[in-house]
Amino acid sequence: MKHILLLLGLSLLWNRILSDSCKTPVGQTSHCVSLYECPQLVTAFEQKPLKSEVVTFLKQSQCGFEDDVPMVCCGGLPDGMVQATSNTPKPVQQSKLRMNADPVFKEDSYLTAPEQCAVDTNGDRIYGGQIAEIDEFPCMALLGYKSATKSKLVYDCGGALINRRYVLTAAHCVVGKIETEVGKLNTVRLGEYDLQADIDCSDGVCADPVQDISVQSVYPHPGFSDQNINRKDDIAVIRLAQRATYSHYVQPICLAQNSPLDTISYFYVVGWGATVGGKSSPVKLKLPLPIFDKTLCVQKYRALKAELTTGQICAGGNFSKDTCNGDSGGPLARKTESGIWEAVGVVSFGYGCGRDGWPGVYTSVPNYFDWIQDTILSDNCKTPLGRTSQCISLYDCPQLVSAFEQRPLRNDVVSFLRQSQCGFEGYVPRVCCGPLPDLAPQRPTSTVRPTQRPRPDTNINSNVDPVFPEDSNLAPRDQCGIDTNGDRIYGGQFTELDEFPWMALLGYKPNTSPRLTYQCGGVLINRRYVLTAAHCVVGSIETAVGKLSTVRLGEYDLQTDIDCSDGLCADPVQEISVQSAYPNPGFSDQNINRKDDIALVRLSKRATYSYYVQPICLADNSLRLDVGTDVYVAGWGNTLGGKSSPVKLKLALPLFSKSRCVQKYRSLQAELTSGQLCAGGVFAEDACRGDSGGPLMRKSPSGIWQSIAIVSFGNGCGRDGWPGVYTSVPSYLDWIQQTMRSSNV
Repeated sequence: MKHILLLLGLSLLWNRILSDSCKTPVGQTSHCVSLYECPQLVTAFEQKPLKSEVVTFLKQSQCGFEDDVPMVCCGGLPDGMVQATSNTPKPVQQSKLRMNADPVFKEDSYLTAPEQCAVDTNGDRIYGGQIAEIDEFPCMALLGYKSATKSKLVYDCGGALINRRYVLTAAHCVVGKIETEVGKLNTVRLGEYDLQADIDCSDGVCADPVQDISVQSVYPHPGFSDQNINRKDDIAVIRLAQRATYSHYVQPICLAQNSPLDTISYFYVVGWGATVGGKSSPVKLKLPLPIFDKTLCVQKYRALKAELTTGQICAGGNFSKDTCNGDSGGPLARKTESGIWEAVGVVSFGYGCGRDGWPGVYTSVPNYFDWIQDTILSDNCKTPLGRTSQCISLYDCPQLVSAFEQRPLRNDVVSFLRQSQCGFEGYVPRVCCGPLPDLAPQRPTSTVRPTQRPRPDTNINSNVDPVFPEDSNLAPRDQCGIDTNGDRIYGGQFTELDEFPWMALLGYKPNTSPRLTYQCGGVLINRRYVLTAAHCVVGSIETAVGKLSTVRLGEYDLQTDIDCSDGLCADPVQEISVQSAYPNPGFSDQNINRKDDIALVRLSKRATYSYYVQPICLADNSLRLDVGTDVYVAGWGNTLGGKSSPVKLKLALPLFSKSRCVQKYRSLQAELTSGQLCAGGVFAEDACRGDSGGPLMRKSPSGIWQSIAIVSFGNGCGRDGWPGVYTSVPSYLDWIQQTMRSSNV
């Protein structure tokens, strides 16, 4: 019995060996093995671009499948097959998605030369059915959208690569309804074949990985309107964030310039069946469509109130065959007599899908050829030094990033950065990237130079708190109140990003919520102290809002993590815990006139001065200002119980006659004191636009900003004839100094 089993096992083994035997295409006897176990064919397969004879040899070598992996009859290749060269462009090394520097390539501003575009990488294959070959139509692009409700990208339109940096598509794929119904265009995918496979393989041939490239900017035709039923000017150009890498599966298509359509029998549309809101095919499809008589097409769509223009062409009209089998935004292509593929149109719209006698409408590429070329060239720019460069994201230009990171920013550098700006990508400025001039060393000015960051103080509960003598004094006159904004002229009520760098926000820890509430303002007067109103640190605010916990410095926009404006981005904010609060002892929350409404807040560690965090000077008793003189309040619009602005605001207010102010508030039973002053009284303009506890400021003749008072209270907000009441800083200057010295021991 054992011998019978042994013979049976040997017989089965022998049959398996015989069944694995095969003949290679060159007639050698070999074995049928996994492609990956045949080094000769792996070497041939990895050759890029794949020659048609190599593809043919690989297909002839195939002897089955093992799951999804092709099995091949493993043997040697014909002499010279691997070493042979091709005119097809060789692939270059794939660059990283996010480049630190974006080199300027002149060819990015031009369409691809005819001898280099739309090379038929598929050789002389004869296509059958609607499934495209894996390496057919390598110009095809998929547009990915970022939806507010979905974490994954949604691919909902197509396009065609026209050079390493630009994709041609339909305008309705980048602006209009698609932004609300699908999402914002985010990514372009190149080299795709099967959306359901990580690595695309077909007939024993596997493609390179796809290239997912972020969208840098979109340029819809300015004449396009999503509301226009005829979709006139439905064409757009997309600039990629980095250059595409040409390969056997990623190639540009040529653009038709003046192709006579009456000589063309058939066009091809290609894509994944994706139309906006429609179903899709996971595998790239192709479909031949006949040209449709334009006159007849115009008549048919006129019945639908759609007046077609000279910039549109029609194709299709056969039952169940239409661009529903392609992609919105994808190309209508044709193969020239010289074997070059060119885009003749862009998929735009149609009446239903595949309805007999109703052709699809396409935007004519020849009619927009000049616009496409001009749009691509418009990304060329001249630097302030007169050099030709390209308009790119600030973050992709290392020269300007280095200049931008200087602290403090010199006026000549700021001027150069602004002259370099050539647009925006969302909130990120685009710049004409080039070298900086040889800027002369900065002469000493009153601007504070960045100091070395002090070593971190110990936390609030530490037994040892380093003593810095300067913390007991006001900031020196030559180091406070410096206008870091230079000589800018301000418009409106929004401040500039670096304006009023002494402004502070007070954060409170509510009893009912773990999140901080920012409800009052203040002003930094040295590295360790903030000046504010007493009613912002004691009294009803503690029960109505919470206990004072934190001071935020360097803030501009409460809704953004990093504040940017006009091409400048601020340093991160400084959040510093409160060590102690010192309200003036004469203050009482029950006193209607808010006498002695002033306080000092000691920080648990020293603030770091920067271009966006500076102390303000305090006015002394020598201050003399006439009634009607403009002074400024600034803040985020926070008043106790009021609404707020997310962006720092400023407001000019006239000084109000003190005697008249006393009379007006006396009628409300509020007796103002010599330690208070009044400003405003103009309808709808008041410190409600600033912050409780924030400063009332003026700019001295020498250009230094001084805090002359602290926002205290008023009768309503912005009532005509009713000024706001402010605590006078000069009246409390001695108390401020004494409190700082006594609390810093």
